Amino acid sequence: MAGSENVGLSCHLQGKQMAGSENVGLLRGQRRRGKKKKKKSDVFSDTDAALPEEASTWLECRELVRRRAKEIGLGPTRFARCEAPRRDRMDAYRTWVASGMHGEMSYLSRQDRLDRREDPKIVLEGARSIIVSSVYYWPGKSGFPWNRTTDPSRPRGKVSSYAWGDDYHSVLGAKLRDLASYAVGLCGGNSRWYVDTGAVMERDLAERSGLSFTGKNTMAIHPKFGSGFFIGSVFTTLPLPPDEPLKRDTYCGSCDKCQVACPTGALSQDRSYVLDARRCISYLTIELKTSIPEELRPLVGTWVYGCDICQEVCPWNAFDWRGGGSPLWPNPPQTSVSNPDLLDLLRMGQTEFEERFRGSAVRRIGRDRLLRNVAVALGNAGGLSALPALRRAVEVESDLVAEHASWACRRILEREGTARDDE
Repeated sequence: MAGSENVGLSCHLQGKQMAGSENVGLLRGQRRRGKKKKKKSDVFSDTDAALPEEASTWLECRELVRRRAKEIGLGPTRFARCEAPRRDRMDAYRTWVASGMHGEMSYLSRQDRLDRREDPKIVLEGARSIIVSSVYYWPGKSGFPWNRTTDPSRPRGKVSSYAWGDDYHSVLGAKLRDLASYAVGLCGGNSRWYVDTGAVMERDLAERSGLSFTGKNTMAIHPKFGSGFFIGSVFTTLPLPPDEPLKRDTYCGSCDKCQVACPTGALSQDRSYVLDARRCISYLTIELKTSIPEELRPLVGTWVYGCDICQEVCPWNAFDWRGGGSPLWPNPPQTSVSNPDLLDLLRMGQTEFEERFRGSAVRRIGRDRLLRNVAVALGNAGGLSALPALRRAVEVESDLVAEHASWACRRILEREGTARDDE
């Protein structure tokens, strides 16, 4: 995988000065002369794509862009043609949507989004290439704080490791804007970047560019650095030559650790590589805006935002970074975010919520949905000492939170009553 190794993944990326800003003023001037900015993710020039003095071929230009990606702290960066996804991938996606496995995420089934997924050239007029890049957040097999606190009277929740720092849309978005600006400043043309916000078949792009393969947990997995990374893409009118894909579609073999470990059975038990989002803990705690189905609540455990189980058990993630901890987030992680005290969260008012999760991906689900999740976690792990806070939540919080807090009270009383009967 030429050009993607030794990408400086062990460096902490937060707070780094974004190089390449010298191009931004020029691009703004060009837009004023002839191009109207349509989206905040657009980086347009008023010139056609052309080779710069620094490169005699588009292959050389591609490597300059790849080098720039490394300089600004991006992970492995690959290139794909801007063309329709593989037919089997698009057919599988349409089947998945038709089956209703996307749950309440209705935007995934909108016809205009399906059209853009099927024809990525709709995303950017004249697009010829797609830069597929990454930023790693995975804390390593020893980087999780779950067992570092032992006070049984103060149960703690779990937050998925991707949300232990600043919102990834901002972290990766800033780097993609820098990379798009560099490419346009170097060669002209137009670019538009995406971080999990557009109708983009990201895993298909990751596969076609050779960045990763898709695992049985439906995650994109890099064959050296695992699955704990964000994918970002830059659509561009530059004719950058594509990289070769990996030799096989998947490298999971007979391993079924993720399928066995998933407590809700969200992952298909055959080799179809399908996730039923309606049963996924990440969906239940983040995307679902209504009540968590009662039969699934005990299976959520103490996860209050997302879930990492299928990644934690994956052999491709069984490593630690040089220097320890995440390449992206603070090391060790701040337990107030990664492994927060559940009773503290339940008592948290709106102002404290805003301050505590300012700049975090957690903030986007809002206080009500977070407290809904906290109530479920307390129902699964709390003792009698949690009852006063839960009963107060029943009285003063929204109907959504109150319903789950009431369920938690009943579950604790049933569990504690059974435990006392056994004594």
